[in-house]
Amino acid sequence: MISSLIESNKRIYLADGVYREKLDIVEDNVTLEGTATIVFSDHHGTERDGFFFSTRHSATVTVRGKNFKAKGITFKNDFDYMTVASYSKKHPEARVGTQAVALMLEEGSDNATFEDCSFIGYQDTLYVDRGKSYFKHCHIEGNVDFIFGAGNAIFEDCDIVITDGFGEFFVAAPSTYIGTPGFRFINCRFSSPLKRKYYLARPWHPSGDTSRCGEASFEGCLFDEYLEKEAFTSMDSRTIDGVIRTWMPEESRFSIR
Repeated sequence: MISSLIESNKRIYLADGVYREKLDIVEDNVTLEGTATIVFSDHHGTERDGFFFSTRHSATVTVRGKNFKAKGITFKNDFDYMTVASYSKKHPEARVGTQAVALMLEEGSDNATFEDCSFIGYQDTLYVDRGKSYFKHCHIEGNVDFIFGAGNAIFEDCDIVITDGFGEFFVAAPSTYIGTPGFRFINCRFSSPLKRKYYLARPWHPSGDTSRCGEASFEGCLFDEYLEKEAFTSMDSRTIDGVIRTWMPEESRFSIR
């Protein structure tokens, strides 16, 4: 088990293979490197011991420690999105959540770095919600809001891939707090192999939180022909009072340079 290795060693090499394990990394200065895949299949709505998981509980790997590093590792959530999303579309009363996180940077995480890593999922693949983080030469794939959260993240020379799904497709959903930097994509490549039209970003305001703004910039990036002409779009959010408000791109800091 990887968790037992972390307890006794802060630098761990994981040989090629698939580790079906759910990790919660709370220690500082942990490094994972190798060619391994860490995978699990929880999702929003998973029930375990009478507890129903939220999106954040669904994460295959959750990092809460400072200075976490990963190189060459694949983080994956293999929840059966296509089957459940198809069922939910036909039976909306089922209210089965299709959010399934591969990696989450949670409270306590800061200065996390990822090099030559892959993040595989569908909806909500990469939850970058706290601290500063840096992604270099990484592969990230999903379909709906699959890079999201309130953290300050730089993505450099990464491949961002839109996968299969239903309805509309969105890459980023930053929920940045006002006055703090959000997501910065530098020299990244965006592609949609299955020819699905997609938006780059939409502003997420959890529970209608007005202290959020949402920031994402795209600098020197390459986009294929399936990027929507508008590039950025709006997002609905339910407020604490249960009222639905639509947050518009112009209320956030989105830009292509």
